[in-house]
Amino acid sequence: NTEDIQPIFAQHTGRINSTVIDRKWTTSTYNVQSLGVRSINEVLRRLHTDIIGIQSTGTSWHFVQPQPGQHCFIKNVDDYWVVFWPYGGYSSECTNKSCGVAIAVRRTIIPRSALIATFSPDPQLQGRGGALRIRLRGGGDFTIGVGYFPPAQLYYATEASSLLWDWFAHVVQSCESEP
Repeated sequence: NTEDIQPIFAQHTGRINSTVIDRKWTTSTYNVQSLGVRSINEVLRRLHTDIIGIQSTGTSWHFVQPQPGQHCFIKNVDDYWVVFWPYGGYSSECTNKSCGVAIAVRRTIIPRSALIATFSPDPQLQGRGGALRIRLRGGGDFTIGVGYFPPAQLYYATEASSLLWDWFAHVVQSCESEP
């Protein structure tokens, strides 16, 4: 059941030996539609965790609009740097206007300079997933991902979920094979 796997990394904490940090990170995930429309600033203030996966940004945050050929973009918001993967407007059974995901990272925990790669799914899944590869000085090379899986009752849920999991597996494999 895809509803059981919505928060991909909600319970994860990591310990990294680094010149930047040496502490446990707090993480959370948030669906913008779950508690009504909230601004990005309000979401970040309320959750107040180090890394936040955000789903369903498409219908709520109109400033998150893609430019032609742009799959994701980065914006500084309060104490975070945030990577947005907006709904792309592509004609696909696997996406809709509520799609759009983001990963917010607290700047004092992981500097933006540690971001070495962003990963975006194929256009048919645009706004359903996104991933970051982070490399800290002194150690720590890891990938953070966020996914917005469709409710199980939708006719395309199985296909979209399968494609998204396959994409995540490909991202992880590519990060493991590249130094």
